[in-house]
Amino acid sequence: MMGVSGNGWPVWVCLLWLCTGVAGASSGDGSSSAPGAAPAVEADPPVEAVRREQRALRERAEALRQRQADNDALMERQDAQLRALEQRLRQLREGRETAR
Repeated sequence: MMGVSGNGWPVWVCLLWLCTGVAGASSGDGSSSAPGAAPAVEADPPVEAVRREQRALRERAEALRQRQADNDALMERQDAQLRALEQRLRQLREGRETAR
């Protein structure tokens, strides 16, 4: 096997990460599923970057879910206000019709 040096180390780290399997690499226990694989220390930078990205995506998804819930509640309030205004308008029209 060639030595890991210079600019080639990211390729080897990614290769190692892919060969050990996403489940083994992302479990955080440092174990690998491939026998004779290099220590998980080499895979930590890419794995941690993926974990940070996943965490950021989960946080973004939660923020979007909360915004959607807020928007849904606002829309329900506005619908109720619109129905009340429509009912009031009907009452005013009926009152005007009976006054004639």
